[in-house]
Amino acid sequence: GGVLVGVGAAVLAGGAALYAVGRVSAGSAASNLDGYYGARDLLWAQPTGLAVAGAGAAVLVGGIIRYALVARRSPAPVVGLAVGAGAVGAVVAGSF
Repeated sequence: GGVLVGVGAAVLAGGAALYAVGRVSAGSAASNLDGYYGARDLLWAQPTGLAVAGAGAAVLVGGIIRYALVARRSPAPVVGLAVGAGAVGAVVAGSF
């Protein structure tokens, strides 16, 4: 769950940044001819950024759902201490 949430957040942020680069380049296209050529070269950035951000959002939501399901299903950890004649022991069991 933690890896899914982390990767999903990183991919979502990367896709949003890529989309923003495409928006900025599209905004500068009207100012001059060089801006137009620069924006034309980055036409792929906006749709690709949206696709990457969508994939990141899906992975992020999957990680959150996994956290919710695992937290509901996991029993509480068991910790025990045993003291006897000439022996001491500890027991730790469960998922952490």
